[in-house]
Amino acid sequence: MLTPLNQHTRMFPLNGTSYTPDFYDGKSKTYIEVSGTRQGYCANKKKYAMFRAAYPALTLKIVKPDGSEIESP
Repeated sequence: MLTPLNQHTRMFPLNGTSYTPDFYDGKSKTYIEVSGTRQGYCANKKKYAMFRAAYPALTLKIVKPDGSEIESP
């Protein structure tokens, strides 16, 4: 069963920059980032790590456009 996602997630400050995940799943309380390409994922790995370090109580899942997981906590 699919869970409707809220596309209007919040913005998180990170060391002089900011990060806004693509979606928020309120049911599982998980922020979701959709990475369209391997290059895009690799280019943003540092940002994902900074988010997890700054907000350890929050869950961030990185997925491909088809929904399959690239990276999860």
